[in-house]
Amino acid sequence: MKCQAIDPTFSFLLIHTLLTPPHPVTFQSLWRSFQNLKDVGVVQVKVIRAEGLMAADVTGKSDPFCVVELSNDRLQTHTVYKNLNPEWNKVFTFNVKDIHSVLEVSVYDEDRDRSADFLGKVAIPLLNIQNGERKAYALKSKELTGPTKGVIFLEIDVIFNAVKAGLRTLIPMEQKYMEEEPRVSKQLLLRNFYRVRRCILFLINTGYYINSCFEWESPQRSICAFVVRDLSKTNEHVSQQVSKAASILWTPV
Repeated sequence: MKCQAIDPTFSFLLIHTLLTPPHPVTFQSLWRSFQNLKDVGVVQVKVIRAEGLMAADVTGKSDPFCVVELSNDRLQTHTVYKNLNPEWNKVFTFNVKDIHSVLEVSVYDEDRDRSADFLGKVAIPLLNIQNGERKAYALKSKELTGPTKGVIFLEIDVIFNAVKAGLRTLIPMEQKYMEEEPRVSKQLLLRNFYRVRRCILFLINTGYYINSCFEWESPQRSICAFVVRDLSKTNEHVSQQVSKAASILWTPV
């Protein structure tokens, strides 16, 4: 009779549990290892503050709030209005169902009329967390392919039972629920607003300039404008005459 190979992750976590001395805060007792296998531990996240966030409003400010996600569990902070360096100081606790899960912290700009606008995100594997360490994380794009503007300060603690964590590795990971992307982006609307505003300002300034030329507010500028206009008309007339002459010359007899 052949013995089934033991998962290496399970072996590592089991040895870690047996060799690590008990700690009054961070150690879950071995005798509870086979109780409620769905939860292998807890993670505590303190969302402290952020700095240098992207401006999402016309006023050059943002209304940021944080969303903390672990698997399909999701919690969020309150909103700090009109601030690019918000402070939240909120503590959240999640049950850990898989020690290989990734903790995601996203920053959004609140919009009462539309869906929230994305400002940045960090993704931290639970096994990479150093307990009690306050750390600054650079915000990244939604796909985590590159940096975006701003950093966020977090303090995270993970408490888990290594035996239960090892047993959970034999069970397929829970599928994460994917939300539908909003069709309207506030940042896109903001960029379009700035583009339209620049066009309107250009037309207004052009109108002021033409009006000042006709009112002779600056004689030198008015003379130059009319000379340029006359030269343009002359060049256009000459071009028409040249084109007409060329057509006559190239007309077959």
